[in-house]
Amino acid sequence: MDWQAFSLTVRLAVLVAAVLVVVGLPIAYWITYSCRRWKFLVEAVVSLPIVLPPTVLGFYVLVMLGPRSPLGRVWQALTGHTLAFTFEGLVVGSILYSFPFSVQLRPHLGGIWCGADGWWQYPRCDENGFD
Repeated sequence: MDWQAFSLTVRLAVLVAAVLVVVGLPIAYWITYSCRRWKFLVEAVVSLPIVLPPTVLGFYVLVMLGPRSPLGRVWQALTGHTLAFTFEGLVVGSILYSFPFSVQLRPHLGGIWCGADGWWQYPRCDENGFD
């Protein structure tokens, strides 16, 4: 068994899951309970990685974080290397690709979460899910 690949996969999964919980949960809560008129714009931006094919998303990430982009130059100045084909680049790509799945709540799952005990129960729930 290739333990290096297993270790890389576990490190990536733990790091991406932690970032998605810290960043995605507050955004999901805001999208769910916000009454702002421009909420649809945030929902559209969050759902872009679902709409775009993975190859197109990967190309855009390479262009956005490449050594010729402003973000890529800042990263290279701070770390001394580019993001392409590194573990950090893999983390950024995985976060961007997984972000919509961590933020968008599915109404049919509302009954499961609303019936939970303790701290995981969402407010304003009824027998059909969210209000």
